[in-house]
Amino acid sequence: GTPLYLTKVELRALAQMPHCQIGSHSVTHPHLSRLSEVAQREELRASKETLEDLTGKPVTTLSYPNGSFCPMTQRLAAGCGYELATSSRPAVNRVPLNDWYHLGRTEIREEDDARRRVAHHALD
Repeated sequence: GTPLYLTKVELRALAQMPHCQIGSHSVTHPHLSRLSEVAQREELRASKETLEDLTGKPVTTLSYPNGSFCPMTQRLAAGCGYELATSSRPAVNRVPLNDWYHLGRTEIREEDDARRRVAHHALD
């Protein structure tokens, strides 16, 4: 495979690990909000279906490629069977959540020490 990309065998193995969930990120990594409704739906549907076929597990989470989405994208994601979606917007998600299709992301970097990683996790 391509460096930094999982092979199909690696993806299947990862999907079988406890506490690991495979999420969708589209097929071609477009700016979804710039696409037509039909094109957005196809990106979301095809990515989900491909991953489910490969892993044998449901794919219920989505990370918008390029952080690009609009209200139509959120509606289409729900219609395709995604239960939640994240953007690339840094944010702490607090309960109760008002919008499961506009979750922020907490970044944990390789250079973060264990205390910082725990602190990030505690905020989510």
